[in-house]
Amino acid sequence: MANVTDKSILTAAGKALLAQLNAEEKALVIDKMIFANVPNRPEYPQSDDVVPSNDVVHEAAVEQRGRLSVDSVIYSTTLTSQEGPFEFNWTGAYCSEYGVLVTIDHHALTPKTVDEPGVSGNTLVRSVVLEYKDIAEITNITVDASTWQYNATPRMKKMDDDVAQAIIDQNGKDWFIEDGFLVTPQASAFNIKAGAGYVSGNRVALEFDRSIQVPNKPSFIYIDAHREGTPTGEQVTLFNFVVSAEEKDDYTDANGVKHFVCKIAQVLGDGSVSDLRPEGDSKRYANTTSNDGDSQLGGNIWPISPTDKAEDGDDLTGYSYIRLFGGNFPVITQFALVKKDGSKTPLTGVLSNINLSTAPYSATVGDDDVYLAIRKYWEMPISGIDVRAFGAEWNDSTDDSDAVQAWVNYLGISHASGQFPENTGQFSGVLINTKYQGLTIKGVGKQRSSVGTGATILKNNKTTPMFIIAGSGTATGLDITNFSFRQVDEYAGAFFSSTNSVSECKIYEIDWNLKNKNTGFINITARSINNCSFRHYYGTAAVGQKIPPCKFISEPGGSQFNNEWSDWFVNSNNEALVPMLVVSDGSGGATSGAHDFKRLIFEVCGNGGAILCESIKNSTFTLIFCDDTVSKKAHLIHLKTNDAPGSQPSYFNTFIGCISKQSDGTFQDLCIEGPGTGSQTTLINCELGNIKISGLPATIIGGNIINDNSVQKSVKIKSGKITHSSGISIPEIQVGVSGVINPGQAITVNFPLPFTNIPKVTAIHVGATSRDGSLTISSETKTSFSVHNSSSVPTIANWQAVAQL
Repeated sequence: MANVTDKSILTAAGKALLAQLNAEEKALVIDKMIFANVPNRPEYPQSDDVVPSNDVVHEAAVEQRGRLSVDSVIYSTTLTSQEGPFEFNWTGAYCSEYGVLVTIDHHALTPKTVDEPGVSGNTLVRSVVLEYKDIAEITNITVDASTWQYNATPRMKKMDDDVAQAIIDQNGKDWFIEDGFLVTPQASAFNIKAGAGYVSGNRVALEFDRSIQVPNKPSFIYIDAHREGTPTGEQVTLFNFVVSAEEKDDYTDANGVKHFVCKIAQVLGDGSVSDLRPEGDSKRYANTTSNDGDSQLGGNIWPISPTDKAEDGDDLTGYSYIRLFGGNFPVITQFALVKKDGSKTPLTGVLSNINLSTAPYSATVGDDDVYLAIRKYWEMPISGIDVRAFGAEWNDSTDDSDAVQAWVNYLGISHASGQFPENTGQFSGVLINTKYQGLTIKGVGKQRSSVGTGATILKNNKTTPMFIIAGSGTATGLDITNFSFRQVDEYAGAFFSSTNSVSECKIYEIDWNLKNKNTGFINITARSINNCSFRHYYGTAAVGQKIPPCKFISEPGGSQFNNEWSDWFVNSNNEALVPMLVVSDGSGGATSGAHDFKRLIFEVCGNGGAILCESIKNSTFTLIFCDDTVSKKAHLIHLKTNDAPGSQPSYFNTFIGCISKQSDGTFQDLCIEGPGTGSQTTLINCELGNIKISGLPATIIGGNIINDNSVQKSVKIKSGKITHSSGISIPEIQVGVSGVINPGQAITVNFPLPFTNIPKVTAIHVGATSRDGSLTISSETKTSFSVHNSSSVPTIANWQAVAQL
């Protein structure tokens, strides 16, 4: 039979467990209390109900157990002011040892607030009474509940007294909210209007109008209030109405309970009424708001009663929060009133045009259009305003584009920071206007994505990009951090797709798993791109054009190469002839200043190559690792300029500790084309199989370095092809010019057939802090001779220089 009488029950599973443990003479241990906010919760629980996992808002360990009688015990936990914010209307007692929900309590929706700057959160003691034959023996609870309840009472009473005193200090000893407790004549009786107020700082609320008789006139009507503990230990304010012709004041009754008395009306001899309700320092209920009207912290809420909701026509002048339900909110929910124009001035006027059916939720107050921001997300202060405050469902299937757009708009115009929560959210086509300066968007997720990063996952299955730069001019100071991007449609585009630009952008900890035919970043003026992972299937580059001086860095925690995807640029199955990372102005013109590429790992399995740099200068490539096993149609690292001959600027670029596993001999691990006279390319501690240098006099340097983790590495320019365009002189080839070269270390430079114009090589020498042996140059005919710091070498068609030190 269905339960239609009790709001607190013992579950069928709980009864079965009790019977089992009683028979086995084992003790039942209830160790956890579960709190949930269940939408459309029925009034009465049923014995076969289970934990509503999707609606659980909090779990807490049982702190106290007490014996009420042989057949009843009590379990309690304290929810401190540091826990929250959340609301709950369902409480369950749980046995973790056997995984059984033992009791269920359906109760009114209870808010749990949390400490905020300037405002204290509430502290709740939640208790569950378990009644069952011989339950004290079954649970092995022998301590009388009054023992620990007595110990907790002074602490809780002190907290109650502190709260009451704070209210008195702010707004006076006794005061009432609008018409609450207003007494008016009604036929042969007198009506006391429903509402709320405070008596000696203790809140009193009347849910329905009350009728009272006044037999003797003239007389006063008083509220007589006192604090009292419930059987479960909760403290509540109880009150009644007293009619007396005598003056009354606060008193203590025979049981030692202190009573607080407040005069609210006088009924005169002719039956008329004089309203004697005191007014506080403010006639309205108000927690002091900030000077600019922003009441995010604390703030006043309408209606006062937690069981009432606001309606069209209510005057919300001065209010910052409202209670509503309807549409997508089957239970009363608190919302912040957030002006869409971003201003902080107080609201004035009546409420209208309530929208709770479609995110972003909204309304009108007077002449102002407002967002109805869900309060529990609006007031999360960790990393910024949570996108769920604007109605984002934030799951793997709901399109949250409209909610995210409203959120971005508000962040942009109010210069606020925003956060994406844990898990996966889905949206597309969100516009970031260039007028939004300094926009900061961060993810707080830490779940592992498919490539191993810990981040908030952003998903897009539309044909439009996730974010689009809109407006005119430049979006300056954009900061995006801790995201894992997922794009399902191949034409969806990338994070930005626009002809507008982003200046001084910071891109940190981005994991990018794309399946698109558009550029990941375009027109980005980035300060730094740190700890990012890009898995790019095909299309244009993951990191697009027009990237002036910037740091591309992964920090692997001290090791040379870290086997974590978050440290990698990864190019997977790039079918188009487009590199993974493009650093260019798009036209071959020079980009000013220097770039810093550090600890980047490319696993390039397609045709695009790893890095294309056009006209960069004075840049450093440190610990660049390219691991490739599939033939490509492009160079892995390609430095070039499209400037006309004779007008190319001089470039000085350095490669330190760079390694490539290029398997195709057609294209190079490193290809340098077109820099001007006087340019120099320096290679230190590199293993590069195929190198092409054309259009410039060049210096290739190999030698020892002390890298970031202070481990000395061997020196090698890996045996392979070094191709030079015919007729261009190489004034100098230097081997081992930096650091210490120890005996037994080999340096190999291999020039395969055909190679001409050898006389134009003016010097081949070894230089180092210390060395042992000399450079030997051998020809294919095995004719041997020694050259060290020589000014010339013989003309031979094929030769190999081997330095064995």
